[in-house]
Amino acid sequence: MMGLLSQTSYAISTLTVVLTDNLSEMSDGDRLLNMNQALKELHENLGVINSAVIEVETLDNQRMQLRTLNYINSILNN
Repeated sequence: MMGLLSQTSYAISTLTVVLTDNLSEMSDGDRLLNMNQALKELHENLGVINSAVIEVETLDNQRMQLRTLNYINSILNN
């Protein structure tokens, strides 16, 4: 997850530089290529983050179900 955060931060930094650095000698084509690559990386990273959030939510739901089942089990066994 930390690696993903680092990649996302790098992609945002790249976009910021590409969009705001008017003094660089980048051609418009290079600028567009870099923007496209950074946006693609951000899109991929957001997909991974979304999947991780879904997994965490699923695990949390399963944990709550397990707690409920353990509670019901303790009531039935007493």
